[in-house]
Amino acid sequence: MNFPTIQPGRTSLLRDIREARETQERSPETNRPEQARPPQYDEYVPTDKALNQPIGIYRVVPEADGAPGIAFDAPEAVPSPEADAPELPRETDETPDGSQEPDKAAPQKGGKKPETCTVNTDQVDREIKKLKEKRKELQQRIQREQDPDKKRQLEKQLSQIESELKRKDNDTYRKQHMKVSYS
Repeated sequence: MNFPTIQPGRTSLLRDIREARETQERSPETNRPEQARPPQYDEYVPTDKALNQPIGIYRVVPEADGAPGIAFDAPEAVPSPEADAPELPRETDETPDGSQEPDKAAPQKGGKKPETCTVNTDQVDREIKKLKEKRKELQQRIQREQDPDKKRQLEKQLSQIESELKRKDNDTYRKQHMKVSYS
């Protein structure tokens, strides 16, 4: 290597670097990369024999002829979260075959009536109906108006009403503003 400027105190440092390179070139077997060794992994060692039992409700058991078979263990009676959830009312009281279902308001076990949920969107529907009537009225007034300034003002009002209708006349707005009552 050619070094154009060597300072007096740095010559010993350069000599040490050259010697280290020469020793590496002479003995490559001593400088093995770490990648040559296989990676080490943690190993799970169970401490309890009960932990080795199958988790599910099926298990392998020997049959009468000695061949392996599958046995089914009935699940324990554990209350599920779905059993605790109240039953939601259906939209129709008819069964798929067309017959009427028995009255759901009849007392259940324990003498309690089931809780029913009623959703009311009448207020939102009235609000939308008023906006549609106002839009229709404004459209008629625009057609009859002769003065361009008043006509422009009415068109501006009409555009505001139409944008409000776009915002309110959809299912999302109805769901957000519906009245829910429980009985």
